[in-house]
Amino acid sequence: MPQSSVEKAGQPDRRRKHLIDFDNPPPRTTVAARDAGLSKVQQRVMSALLLTTVLHFIGGLVIFAHSIDGHLDAKVGLLVICVFLGLGGMVAALAIHEKSPLSWWLLAGPVPAIIGAIWVL
Repeated sequence: MPQSSVEKAGQPDRRRKHLIDFDNPPPRTTVAARDAGLSKVQQRVMSALLLTTVLHFIGGLVIFAHSIDGHLDAKVGLLVICVFLGLGGMVAALAIHEKSPLSWWLLAGPVPAIIGAIWVL
C-alpha cells in the first residue's frame, strides 16, 4: 500500500503548523494577561491626557502673563505657578506609571514655564 505524504515509514505523524489541530488546541490567553496589556494602554492614555491638560493650562497662564502690562511681580508669580504645575504634572505622570516620583523626568516639568518666561519677560 502506498504511503501518504503525511506519514512516512518509521516516522510519526507530523502535523502541519498552519492547520488547526482539534486534538491539541493552542493555549488560550488568560484574563490576567489580557488585562495586563489593557492596563499598560490605560496608563499611557491617562498620562497623555494628564500632560496635555497640564500643558494647555500652563500655556494659558503664560498667555495671561504676557497680557499683563507693567506688573512684573504678577508675571513672575504666574510663571512660578507654571513651574509648580509642570513639576506636579510630571510627578502625577510618574505616579500613574507606578514609578518613583524622584526621577530625571522632573527636569522636563519646568521646561514649558522656562520657554514662557523667555517669551513673557
